[in-house]
Amino acid sequence: MKFRIFILPILIVILTTATVYAQSGHKEDHFDASSLDQLTIRINSGMEIVVEGTDTPQLSYTYDFEGNKPAYERYFVGFNPEFEKKDGYGAFSIRYPEQSTQNVSYEIKKNRLVIKLPRQLKLEVSTQYSSLHISNIDRDTHVYNRSGSVTIENIGQALQVSNDYGDISARNIQGDVTLRARSSQINLSQVTGRVNIGSPYSKMSVSQIDGDVEVQNQSGTINAFNIQGSFSGKADYTEFKLTNIEGRTRLSSKSGNVTVDNIRDFSFEGEYTDVSARNIRDADLVDIRGRSATITLAVINAKTSVQGEYLDIQANEIVSDIAITNRSGTVHLKDIQGMLKYVGYYTDIELNNFNGKVIRMNSKNGSIKGRGIKGISAISIQSEYGDIDLDLDQIFEGQLHLITTYGSIKHNFDLTNSKTIQKSQRNVVQGTVGTISDGNSSNRIMIQAANGNIRVNAN
Repeated sequence: MKFRIFILPILIVILTTATVYAQSGHKEDHFDASSLDQLTIRINSGMEIVVEGTDTPQLSYTYDFEGNKPAYERYFVGFNPEFEKKDGYGAFSIRYPEQSTQNVSYEIKKNRLVIKLPRQLKLEVSTQYSSLHISNIDRDTHVYNRSGSVTIENIGQALQVSNDYGDISARNIQGDVTLRARSSQINLSQVTGRVNIGSPYSKMSVSQIDGDVEVQNQSGTINAFNIQGSFSGKADYTEFKLTNIEGRTRLSSKSGNVTVDNIRDFSFEGEYTDVSARNIRDADLVDIRGRSATITLAVINAKTSVQGEYLDIQANEIVSDIAITNRSGTVHLKDIQGMLKYVGYYTDIELNNFNGKVIRMNSKNGSIKGRGIKGISAISIQSEYGDIDLDLDQIFEGQLHLITTYGSIKHNFDLTNSKTIQKSQRNVVQGTVGTISDGNSSNRIMIQAANGNIRVNAN
């Protein structure tokens, strides 16, 4: 008796499972499409759709369905394609009526439509809630889908895709690409034309693009590499990772992170966004404007400008001029080979291994330290509050002029025509270092500290 009770539920489960997908069917047909120049496919229901371009003059389809009885009656029985053509234009349409019965359970295991058509047609596909795979179309291709994955490959001309919710993958496109989505994961590669992507809440990977790239995003990640054209990105809360950009790179962001490597011209404007840039080559200008962020620069072969407030700045191996304006924060510079211009308000600056001709600094409040300074012909520093401490790794010849109001002055230069003034709280040291000639007549070190100590030594 116990054995019978145990086996009966198993039999019921087996019978129930076997009957859930008891309804299945297959349909197929074909139409003459030899006179067409363009084709529109319209399907007002979600399913798996495969569209493939071929070398035949026919449009053919196969439709396979498997599901429970209510789903079978709605989708398979109601599957009645219409095909019309006129003056080179064709339309393949599947229209399902709106659902009139509520609380119907549709159990679907397979709902797949495969369409094969002449590859030389201009193509438009319009559907909703579908999984799309389109390939081998030689002409312009437009795709509209409300929700569901879209995969496209081997398109001979321009591509446009609009898909609100669902992943978009496209590769090997021989023309311009325009993508629109709301929330998606986008993978785009091997494009010979320009790229324009607008997708507010998405993760994007863009690679192997011959033309310019323009991206707009509100929140997500953007990974781009191997771009032959320029790159323009505008975002709110986004992480950028860019590598190997041959054209100009222009980025803006309200919050997030920016990492760029091996690019040419670079400009960034934003706030609350950390920026790391390295290996910027053959550029006219690197221009960064930020607020409340960390800026890290390394191996920059371009004139460099960093402006902002509340910035922590680190710059290494800058082989051209650099200009920095920072309202509050810290500045660490190393291996600078061009002219240095610095304006700081409430900022400490530390300079190591400077090998340029000119240093110009204006500091309101903060310490200034320099080590390994060589190749210098002119130093001009003005500071209101803060000590100034410099070590020159060179023999300096030229004019020396040191002034402090509330502080001390120390140096190790042998001066001629020297003049030292100590009056009240004001200290002045001025004179000539070495022998003045035509080659060094304009060399000058002039440092003025209103409230702070000055120390300058030369090796």
